[in-house]
Amino acid sequence: MNMRNLLLSLLALAASCLELAASGPGTSSADFLKIGLGARAVGMGGSFVGIADDASAIYWNPAGLSQMLQQEVGFLHTQWLNGITYEYGLYAYPHARWGTWAASLSLLQKNSIPSYDETGAGLGDVSVSHSVWSLGWGRSLFSENLALGVGVKRIQEDLAGFSANSYAVDLGSLFSIYEHPVFRVAAGASVRHLGSHGAFISESEPLPRTLVLGLGMKAFDERLSLGLDGVFPRDQKVGYFTLGAEYWVHPMISVRAGYKSGADIGTGFSAGAGVRIQAFQFDYAVADFGALGLTHRGGVSFRFGGKLGSYYEEGLKLMRQGNYAEAFLKFNKILAFRPNDRKVILRMKECQQKIQTELLELKKMEGESIKP
Repeated sequence: MNMRNLLLSLLALAASCLELAASGPGTSSADFLKIGLGARAVGMGGSFVGIADDASAIYWNPAGLSQMLQQEVGFLHTQWLNGITYEYGLYAYPHARWGTWAASLSLLQKNSIPSYDETGAGLGDVSVSHSVWSLGWGRSLFSENLALGVGVKRIQEDLAGFSANSYAVDLGSLFSIYEHPVFRVAAGASVRHLGSHGAFISESEPLPRTLVLGLGMKAFDERLSLGLDGVFPRDQKVGYFTLGAEYWVHPMISVRAGYKSGADIGTGFSAGAGVRIQAFQFDYAVADFGALGLTHRGGVSFRFGGKLGSYYEEGLKLMRQGNYAEAFLKFNKILAFRPNDRKVILRMKECQQKIQTELLELKKMEGESIKP
């Protein structure tokens, strides 16, 4: 491990982390920002800081955007508690030289909320809506092992004719701590929602700033992903951890499960599934909130543009089918454009090992077949 790179990663977050001392429940506003984006990550319990390899990284860890090889556009619908809906759309564009840029828009709505005056008399129904516009960027810096990212967002809340506006910044880092042809382990860190909240009439509270430290592992031709995150919100005295797993049981079908410790409501368990049909991917997740019921998320994403991403996906598919020689050739095409891409180099080394094993087994079989 290169300690210099690890220190650079930590220093990039140090100034923000110093402000994240816990202040206790009820001391933050805009709590809807805690609702995680992406059915895939939520199905894994939100354990995504050390994985963050799709466009939803703009929320979980913007440094993870650096791992993308293709453009991606996605849409998600969330059926939240008590009739609340939460929608978002996002787009990510990876540039070979300048890193990956991403943008997202999320919208939370709830209509027909009864309102009352100070005497308890009814005033009719009101509505609430919250929106967040985000821009994010992530890129490998200083070393192929280290990626840094940043996100900026504009937050607008409207409640019964009153509104509040604010701006926030997210910071993230992702560091590859162990690489092997069969599996890879990365450490991630992110600080979310840094900023001051706008005032409703005259009252203002800070945003729900959160520090997250995580580990992510990918193994077996990237069929298996495991995540472990430690989450430390500003408005909680004690942090909690999340665990998550994803496994592609078939090149087209994945299953996911997750757990959040210390859940105030419900068991903390979540689950999900994904279906990939060529460039389209459909994801679903459900999370348990006990007596309040279940929350459901359904989303679709589409990856397009860029031959490098297509070569990588085709190479993974060939590996899962056991065609390691053809997969090697696919990955080799990527190196012509990105000669230092460590993820691709690891896949090629894995193909080489598999081919060598197959050749040894073939020689052994041939030797046995010519014995008298």
